[in-house]
Amino acid sequence: MRRLSARSCDALHDRFRVRDWLRFLLFFMAFFVPAFVGMKAAGSAGPAIGWVVGAGLFFGFGLPAILCRHCPHYARKGLLLVCPSAVGPPKLRRACPERPVGKTEKILFAAGFGAVLLFPFTVLIAGGEVLWAGLALLGAAIFIFSELKFSCSKCANFSCLLNRVPAEVKAAYKYDH
Repeated sequence: MRRLSARSCDALHDRFRVRDWLRFLLFFMAFFVPAFVGMKAAGSAGPAIGWVVGAGLFFGFGLPAILCRHCPHYARKGLLLVCPSAVGPPKLRRACPERPVGKTEKILFAAGFGAVLLFPFTVLIAGGEVLWAGLALLGAAIFIFSELKFSCSKCANFSCLLNRVPAEVKAAYKYDH
């Protein structure tokens, strides 16, 4: 497995940076705040809290076990994941950066990510909170676009569904897959 080199800093994320985390939080809040507030306005505080817990479980445990284990950052020593996108999730499964993300794992990732993004809209529309649904939709679009542009375009997990690293960068920094 090739390690990220000093010259890869601009082409690929090589370490955790607070500014990237703050950008992620800012754009995620553009989706989260209207979705959560709207669900509460619809009288659905229970589903709103369940959504937050479910999203936390997916991003904190499910995503690293499904997707992150194929990334070279996951293969670093330690019991906790420390990478440009996440710090702290436990490494529940064996690292396998030499193997690309499989079809089943891609389906699980898409289903989990889709559920986190789509669940609020079902509650908001069912509760008649169309304005909040529209604001959450705008926030989701902003969040997804920002992630694709700023994170997925520099991610070392080349086999991820959302990876947007240019082919020439992938060729220069290929990790056996």
